[in-house]
Amino acid sequence: FALMSWILFVCVCSAFPCLIEGNSYNCSNVTDILSSSSSGNVIFATLIILNLLILVGNPMTILVILFKEKKPYDILILGLAVFDTLTGLLPLPITNYNYFYYLYVNKTEVEQSHFISGGEVGCALYGWSALTFKSGSMLILTIIPFERLLAINFPFWYKRHVKLWKMSLVLLVAVIFSAFHSLLPAIPGISMMKPYGVQKSYCHFEFDEPANLGSVIYTYFIQIYGYGMVLVASLCYVLLICSIVQFLVTRRQYTTNNTKG
Repeated sequence: FALMSWILFVCVCSAFPCLIEGNSYNCSNVTDILSSSSSGNVIFATLIILNLLILVGNPMTILVILFKEKKPYDILILGLAVFDTLTGLLPLPITNYNYFYYLYVNKTEVEQSHFISGGEVGCALYGWSALTFKSGSMLILTIIPFERLLAINFPFWYKRHVKLWKMSLVLLVAVIFSAFHSLLPAIPGISMMKPYGVQKSYCHFEFDEPANLGSVIYTYFIQIYGYGMVLVASLCYVLLICSIVQFLVTRRQYTTNNTKG
């Protein structure tokens, strides 16, 4: 959870200048951020460290879970580790490549690179995979505290009803839902994909200037969905902490009464 909090902190700090400009997903003003060598070096070094931690820690987590006696929450942790590993293998390295090229190779002719672009299909594939992996991770991070809240507050109900196959089904639904809604911006009726960066290697969905009704609807959906996950996860964590504190207080009172008796 400490690593997750650090990753979230870095993401918010990196996106903050773009959010100020009202450019929530394009972040075309990122060149202004990188123009400062100190801030650019810090961001790039942080992304490299995160990429290495993701590619080392998550595969180890996957191996541990695969070779242990699994419990329902292990399925969620396994799904989260797989999503994060895929993020560390595809979207994040391409992001790091763009940062590196702009900072240390050519700040003026970013488009003229030897990087092999996948064209429109490759751009759509990259944007879809990046949004799928990231939104999928966020969805699982929202489900985990809710699952833990049920396990602590309703232990008998949880033991009777929450099984491995049911949790696997929940994970499967989360994966399908994330992959489906992440594909919507790439369809012609919405068309929110835009390539940019080194040889147009960095592709993502543009939410700052919706071009049609479909893109407007999806823009509102993704914002409500994202803030909703943050709200639900935060509420679950608060309730979880309150439940743990209450349990510890009750246990201390019980221990004290037994000692006096």
